Amino acid sequence: MREAIRRRGTKGYIELVSLFNNMDVDKSKSLDFEEFRKAVIFIGCDLDYEGTKLLFEDFDANRNGSISLDEFILGVRGKM
Repeated sequence: MREAIRRRGTKGYIELVSLFNNMDVDKSKSLDFEEFRKAVIFIGCDLDYEGTKLLFEDFDANRNGSISLDEFILGVRGKM
């Protein structure tokens, strides 16, 4: 996913926030699995359903079934 985002030119924090907000269709300030799955497809990440599910679970650090902005940025950028 990191590489797919880099290919789209998203590198900085502001771009990641913008990407997250665009993915958050219901404006809940978090991504559910369906929002995340559609975003993975949109950015051109070559993952099947199961791979997307595993990536979602990896990003969902607190295991509450959704991905917050902080979890998303950490998942994309990795630990600083």
